[in-house]
Amino acid sequence: MDFHTIRLLTPWEVGRVREGEEGTASYRVKLPCQLQPPESGWPICLRRRFNAPSGLSASSRVFLRVFWGAATLAVRLNGHALTPCDILWTSFRMASLEHGENRPFEVFEITGALRPGNLIEIEMNGLTEHGVYETDIPRLPELKWVSLEIVEA
Repeated sequence: MDFHTIRLLTPWEVGRVREGEEGTASYRVKLPCQLQPPESGWPICLRRRFNAPSGLSASSRVFLRVFWGAATLAVRLNGHALTPCDILWTSFRMASLEHGENRPFEVFEITGALRPGNLIEIEMNGLTEHGVYETDIPRLPELKWVSLEIVEA
């Protein structure tokens, strides 16, 4: 099985959950980032547009992998909520460890949902009672990175 990774580091727009809400400002960030408390309050949404990967074959599968620091509430692609999948979790985990990554992440299969132009939305909440692990101190949410994982069977 061959893996190809496309990291979606920039540009991400941070704003309110509903685009265009009155009295809300947005700003741009590059991943990884730690989110500051917004004036308009939590939750907030990180948005990024991207084109579908080129050169996909009939056997290609595309996954969205989200590495977070805490407090992810929802992930949407083109306005549709995504549900994490367990498929290939072990393979992704092993690949992550080989590259020195030991962070929590979620994987979503998006093969059938891709369009020529796409919008990812990641909704995040404010301070967490605990970090990722119960021994962590409370902290602001972080988004480490988001990547497209293309798997060729």
